[in-house]
Amino acid sequence: MNKINDILNTTYTNDTYHTICKYIKDHISEISDMSIDEMAEGCFVSKSMISKFTKKLGYETFKDFKYECEIHCDSIKYMPTIEYKSDDLRENVIETMDSITNAFRNTANKINYKALDNLIEDINKCSCVVAVGHGGSKNVCESLQFYLDYINKPVLIADVDFNREVLIEENAIILIISANGNILKYDSRLINKINKLKHKKWLITCNSEVNKIENTVVIPSKDTFINDMLTMFMVKVIATRLINKKGKVHKS
Repeated sequence: MNKINDILNTTYTNDTYHTICKYIKDHISEISDMSIDEMAEGCFVSKSMISKFTKKLGYETFKDFKYECEIHCDSIKYMPTIEYKSDDLRENVIETMDSITNAFRNTANKINYKALDNLIEDINKCSCVVAVGHGGSKNVCESLQFYLDYINKPVLIADVDFNREVLIEENAIILIISANGNILKYDSRLINKINKLKHKKWLITCNSEVNKIENTVVIPSKDTFINDMLTMFMVKVIATRLINKKGKVHKS
């Protein structure tokens, strides 16, 4: 879906690829059961155009593309939410705040602070952070970029296919942010591509079961509803720590 959104955000509404992307978003739950002819008819384009489009997205075959659509639909079935006990709005707000407060307190008590400190030190010493994230985690990467601009620490947000690895400096680190670990579960091609690079790699996640990256900071979470907030919070902590370090250097 990141690929689809990128095209929608950078093309005009009369562009053929824009039309195809809009159709995919509107019919995402049906794509896995469609033939290439049915999709072409729905988009008012030729079958060869659909084939060309799926290859542009990085899929070798239309079947591979349909499989990715099925995975996406399966993942959003389990989007975490709070089941409110009451219909009263005030009670809903209180219940949400309590859930967030308890989750943050639980996390603060269980973080591996040695691993977190090592990550902060690597960011402090590196020439550039290459941030990788899909979905909501891409927003976290953008926040990291915004915060670290304050101390002139370059952050490059990788494109969804990681096609700009040639731009990565030798002393850069790669930081993957995945609140629920889905990028490691569903995008093995991307992870394999990253693991082949010689650069040091870090992962920030709330999923303690993923272990495909050499260095990991797990943000322990007892409620997946809060995972996106926890990763955003952790990035804020990292940035604040680095800003403070930079301030101490200036004072000395």
